[in-house]
Amino acid sequence: MTEQEFKKQVWRAYDTVDIEGVANHARVIAVGFPSLSVRAAVAPGVVEWFKYDQIIGHHSSTGGTDDLEIIEGLHNKLMAANKRNEDLQQILNSQQERIKELKDKADGKPESKDLRKLRSTVASIYSTIGSIDHRMKQIDEYLDSLKANEDNL
Repeated sequence: MTEQEFKKQVWRAYDTVDIEGVANHARVIAVGFPSLSVRAAVAPGVVEWFKYDQIIGHHSSTGGTDDLEIIEGLHNKLMAANKRNEDLQQILNSQQERIKELKDKADGKPESKDLRKLRSTVASIYSTIGSIDHRMKQIDEYLDSLKANEDNL
């Protein structure tokens, strides 16, 4: 690994490194940035420092070993989230349009036969009640006039 490659790496707990001629997948214990070296456990109880030029490979616990991979991963997650938001917004807009269409349909909808029949029946009943009330008033007036005539005789 070159000095620039070492500096580009993102080092985390549980990362492993391949050391030239010593070990594969040695667990990283510490990273010394001033000395450009890694302290790794090459065997149980055996921990040593290794310079950047002895490191063949770096295996990150997250799968990405440098900033560009991490940035790309985050960018992909952001784009996926934006796509989900756009899809949800389209669903919301279509549902709002559907609700508006249903409201418009309900407002301009001609009355059903049952509703017209019910309204007609109610209107007929009101008319009949009004007619009966008018006749009752006429009868009361006629009776009052008869009483007045009897008193005068």
